[in-house]
Amino acid sequence: MSTTSSQLVRYFTRSNNSRVGVIELNNPSKRNALSLSTLHQLLDIIRKVEHDGSVRVVVLQAKGPSFSSGHDLSEIRHFQKEAMEKSKYKEEQSPKEKLNDLFCVCSDVMTSIIKSTKPYVAKVDGVATAAGCQLVASCDLAYASIGSKFSTPGVNIGLF
Repeated sequence: MSTTSSQLVRYFTRSNNSRVGVIELNNPSKRNALSLSTLHQLLDIIRKVEHDGSVRVVVLQAKGPSFSSGHDLSEIRHFQKEAMEKSKYKEEQSPKEKLNDLFCVCSDVMTSIIKSTKPYVAKVDGVATAAGCQLVASCDLAYASIGSKFSTPGVNIGLF
């Protein structure tokens, strides 16, 4: 199964071994930030892979210099700004509901990986910060390049 490179998350199988599925975060210009749309795409792919009997193991990797910078803080700030402007509540979801959805979908992604019947291997080459580090920690196994770095800055304020 192939996807176009314009998607935030790509899925493919290794050409030499279709039993290895590869999920690739594909937004290097935003350091593979976990935006709401990225998380929705990731969750959809995880659910599809879970039901694909030909895939025996899943590699989670990222394109670009960062594995993942965590949540998309510009998106969170945008949701918070919308929450301050009462006139925006005419949308389908209120800004508070969008934030709640963001954190619920993120939790669903992590839980789906943990509960998967297939082993997940995080292939880290770069920085994995905050929710990006949590994504790595959700996998069964992680291997990282020498230059990779991990950070959970939210721990300092009671998050993670």
